[in-house]
Amino acid sequence: MMEIQGITTADGTEAAAVLEPKLGWTFGLRRMLQALVAVLMLAAVGFAGWYLQRSPPPWELRGEITGRQTRMPIAGVEVVVETGAGEKRSVYTDGQGTYVLRLPQPQPKSVHVLFCKEGYEAEPALNVSTSKPFDTDMAKLP
Repeated sequence: MMEIQGITTADGTEAAAVLEPKLGWTFGLRRMLQALVAVLMLAAVGFAGWYLQRSPPPWELRGEITGRQTRMPIAGVEVVVETGAGEKRSVYTDGQGTYVLRLPQPQPKSVHVLFCKEGYEAEPALNVSTSKPFDTDMAKLP
């Protein structure tokens, strides 16, 4: 090996001194590469753990509420949703009469929904499918 490297000295200390720069760069490069691979592996494992632990996105129940006679949107209607698990959430309609309620997973096939607004006829709770938007109308009290 010493002949291949062009080392002609028989002294071990001198031969090691000539070989060290060549071997040191190889070992140093190898250590830097190993450190980089280790950091990338840790980052990949950390990302995989985060990705698997994150909760699924919420599902949405949405729709529009209009006046029965006028067909105009009604703002400020309280929409109360009760899931099969007994969890209740509520939201109010915006200026365009629309509501969007975000609920945690799992998404049930149906929920009970109650629409309430002072001065309007309150409908009994309805069993509503969660697979599509639910639009309804309300009659204004005389």
